[in-house]
Amino acid sequence: MLSVAREWTRPYRPGLVCQALWWFDVLFAPPMAAGGAILVIGGIALGELSLALFGAFIALFATIVFVAAWRLIHLGVWTGPDGVEIRTLMRPAQRFPWSAVERFEVQPGKSVLPLVRPASQVAIVVRGNPRVLVPGLWRRSPFTWGGVGPTRIVDELNNRRPGALAPF
Repeated sequence: MLSVAREWTRPYRPGLVCQALWWFDVLFAPPMAAGGAILVIGGIALGELSLALFGAFIALFATIVFVAAWRLIHLGVWTGPDGVEIRTLMRPAQRFPWSAVERFEVQPGKSVLPLVRPASQVAIVVRGNPRVLVPGLWRRSPFTWGGVGPTRIVDELNNRRPGALAPF
C-alpha cells in the first residue's frame, strides 16, 4: 500500500505566474459561493425564482472554479517514500510504486491541435507498460511558467528514485 498524501512532495518548483492566479481563485471562490447561497435563500424567501436560480448558478460556478483551481495547484508529479503519483485536472491520481518505475525521461508530447508541433514533455517509464506522459509538464507550459522546464524536472525526478546515484 502506498503512503498517505502528506508524505508526497513535488520535487520541482511549479510555475509562479499560474500558481498566483490559481491561489487567487481558491481564495475568492468560497465568498462567491456564499454570496450565491445568500441569493438562493433571499430569492426563495422573496418568492423570486429568477434570483434563486441566479444565486444557484453563481454558487455552482464558484464551486467548480474552486475545485478546478485546487486541482491545478496540485497538478504534476509527486514523489513519496513508496513511489510516484501523477496528479491531473480531470482524472484521479495515478500511483506507481518505485519498484515499477524504471526512469523518467523527456520525450515528444502529444499535440491536441492539428498542425501544431508538440512540445517536449515529461514521461514516466513504467516496467511492462507504455510510457505515461504527465499532463501539463511540457516546455513553455502555463503550469511551468516561471518554474523549471521538463529537462530539469526529469533530472530532479531521476535523482529522487531510490538507488539513484548521488552526484559527485
